[in-house]
Amino acid sequence: MIKRIRKIIKQINYHDYRVIIVISFLLILLGWGGYVLTKKLIYYFSKQTYEAVIVVRNQYNPDPIQDAKTSLKYGDVLALKEEGHNWSEIERISYLIIKLELNRSQAAKITQSKYQKTKYENLTEEERRELNERLKNEGLKEVPREVMLARQYRINMEENFKDFDPLVLLHKQPYQYQVYDWGVVERK
Repeated sequence: MIKRIRKIIKQINYHDYRVIIVISFLLILLGWGGYVLTKKLIYYFSKQTYEAVIVVRNQYNPDPIQDAKTSLKYGDVLALKEEGHNWSEIERISYLIIKLELNRSQAAKITQSKYQKTKYENLTEEERRELNERLKNEGLKEVPREVMLARQYRINMEENFKDFDPLVLLHKQPYQYQVYDWGVVERK
């Protein structure tokens, strides 16, 4: 195979400007593609420091199903902002704010809800009609899903912040100078 490639290369007349232009174009295209791919990989996997707002008091709904779907619990991340965000005084005394060094994939995951595909038999009559109409007009672009948990991930407060007392927030943010990584996060 290599001998064959060498033979082809020897037969090329490099004095022909068309061959030089084609080879130059291919090298430029290859270089540009490598640059774009490298840039995207660096963007996706590079880590950035974020500030995470952590719920320190459970929200509660008397209906257990709705409670799981809509109520944030102790350790859930309410919001994630880039480092240096200007938090209001109410936010600073109501929530624990910690710094997390995450890549973009982790940053997107940490505030995601947990979804499950909705079964057709569980839909109300109106939802069935709407779904059938969408199927008829547009085709199935997206399977109906419903929220099962308000958050898929949480900060493991019990293991990583054992001595944390929410009353401390009235005076200061206790962990404002420490930067944590994905190791403090757990899947529910």
